[in-house]
Amino acid sequence: MNFYLVNFVFFLLFSSCFVSDGVNYSRIDVMNVIDGYSKSIAIKKGIILRIYGLDYAGRDNVYDGKIHLIDLGYSINKSMKYEEARELFYQLVDGLLEVINKTEYLKKYFYHTPVGYKDISIRLSFDYDKQKILHKDDVYQIAIFENKIMYHFSNGKEPVRMNQRQLSQDVYVFQGFSPEMRAIVRDLPEKEF
Repeated sequence: MNFYLVNFVFFLLFSSCFVSDGVNYSRIDVMNVIDGYSKSIAIKKGIILRIYGLDYAGRDNVYDGKIHLIDLGYSINKSMKYEEARELFYQLVDGLLEVINKTEYLKKYFYHTPVGYKDISIRLSFDYDKQKILHKDDVYQIAIFENKIMYHFSNGKEPVRMNQRQLSQDVYVFQGFSPEMRAIVRDLPEKEF
């Protein structure tokens, strides 16, 4: 009986060496591509990647080992009006999606391809360091979340301090808005205006 037990333990130890080393290659590979793109956009446009994450569970909160959402936060310390800020934001987002979708070996990591607007949560802040460089009607932040795009504008009087609080799975409350702040929310893809 000891012979079988020893063989079984040996088999488990030996086979576990070849099954998995515990490394999440999807995270490493995807973040390497995102980091490479982010470094190039930092050099070209001065946009800095501040926060990042990958969500491996779908809307049903079931983990399936595939990436369902890319969550990124970028910043640039520059004042911009709507049209200029919108153009910069779409250069950032569309460039990122193009790089991800053209990198063949990443496709196996996503629950579907091509990766599009509905698969990202991305923000670009324009006064991240609170330098008070924004004037009235300058864009404070542009964000894509749940296939919607949101433009937040400065009131020109006080620094913007938005806090997001999740009340339930699908309900978020943004706090810290001045009554004078404006926001535009649109479904994606946006129509040309």
